[in-house]
Amino acid sequence: MPFCSQCSYICKSPKTLAHHSRYVHLDRYWVLERKTGKVLFAFRRETPTSSLQCQSCTYSTKCFLHLCDHLKSDHGLRAFDTTTVPERVRHIPPPSNGVKVELKNEVKDVISIFDSDDDSDVVIVRPKKAQPTFAGRAVSATGFGITQSSRPYQKPSRETVAKTSSSSLKRAAKADVSFPPPTKRQLIQVSSPERSPKTETTVRKSKTEAMERLQRLETGLSDRCIVALIDLFQEDVSAADAYLALTREGVRKQWIADRVRHIMDDEEEVL
Repeated sequence: MPFCSQCSYICKSPKTLAHHSRYVHLDRYWVLERKTGKVLFAFRRETPTSSLQCQSCTYSTKCFLHLCDHLKSDHGLRAFDTTTVPERVRHIPPPSNGVKVELKNEVKDVISIFDSDDDSDVVIVRPKKAQPTFAGRAVSATGFGITQSSRPYQKPSRETVAKTSSSSLKRAAKADVSFPPPTKRQLIQVSSPERSPKTETTVRKSKTEAMERLQRLETGLSDRCIVALIDLFQEDVSAADAYLALTREGVRKQWIADRVRHIMDDEEEVL
């Protein structure tokens, strides 16, 4: 009775053995959109006996057919074809190691992570300028004390001019009030309190959770890249928090690729 040389699976017929080898031991599989033939997922098996990892969750299986059933039932994937022949793929992506293939026309999300100093914060207080209270005649929209009127101009009499001058002097005396200068802007330096034991525990927990998630999900990265990212999380807790906050698969993979590229560039400059 024929059996598989890779896993000692016993088959009933050579046809069954070929079917088993195709879906359990081949190194690459593609999931294509049925109408356009575009690549939706690209899976790669590290060794002939290793498992295939779902790119949207932690599910893994050795059989490619089981993985397709998982995509249908748990992720709602419909109307797709599968292939193991590279010639059927319009665009063969580079080895993704479990990374979802992004379409060329897809808008890429760019996340800029700015490292901040956690030890101190600077707060700038900008008080509002004191608004002086104007006494006397109301200011019109034209900027002058006298509002324009549609009535024809009439030359005032001497008595009217005398009364107006007297009233103006009284109002000017009342309005001659000195106002205090506006308050100067102040720059207040606020020092953050020392980290309490509870805060230290939270920081260590965040780093540990980021390291565990990194080793669980980023199975396509080499051990060297994993160790470099762990060192990054140890040195900068904000990087660990940012990695834990990334929930979208493609965004997380892009963020990891950028961090690894920066780390490798820095190592080349040192060498």
